Amino acid sequence: MKPSKYAICFTLLVVGMALSSPTQLQTKNDIPAEVICSECNIRNKEGKKVGFWIEDDGLRENYYKDGVMHGIFRLYQREHGRTFLGIFGEYKDGKPVGTWYHFGEYGELVLTEREIRKEKVEYNGRLVPVIKSYAVFYYTSGIIKEEGIAQYDESIQIHFLKRGIWKYYDRSGKLTETKDHK
Repeated sequence: MKPSKYAICFTLLVVGMALSSPTQLQTKNDIPAEVICSECNIRNKEGKKVGFWIEDDGLRENYYKDGVMHGIFRLYQREHGRTFLGIFGEYKDGKPVGTWYHFGEYGELVLTEREIRKEKVEYNGRLVPVIKSYAVFYYTSGIIKEEGIAQYDESIQIHFLKRGIWKYYDRSGKLTETKDHK
């Protein structure tokens, strides 16, 4: 079966991002967005963000439509003197859609998320906004390590909770445990 043109384009995009050297990304962070891209960081007549934006000292790249995130999103991270792609996903009308990819410092896939949604849960007698998603964590080899429903606040790295049934796998990919995190 012949691969579709969409599959080929996506593969080229991911390979291109993976091959981007950290040095290129680091030098970009020292240059104002207007110098990198004269058509970036534009506002419409109403003052709303439109098109491609480079923000947070070059660490965040995303698209806007009438002031709302809409399109590809890339978040770069700095650790140990290196800058690398940390998160890749897509927004539609301000909401995350599809599968989101989280990468480690060396480009390895750490986590994928899908079915991402904002909800409110009761905590100490008040409603608190949280994000829920179906999360899949990976071993460095790319084999699934664990999967289930995740709940967290604005950052998945802070206040991360497991909810419902989670599946755990060994390094060969064999299911070893199923646990209910109520």
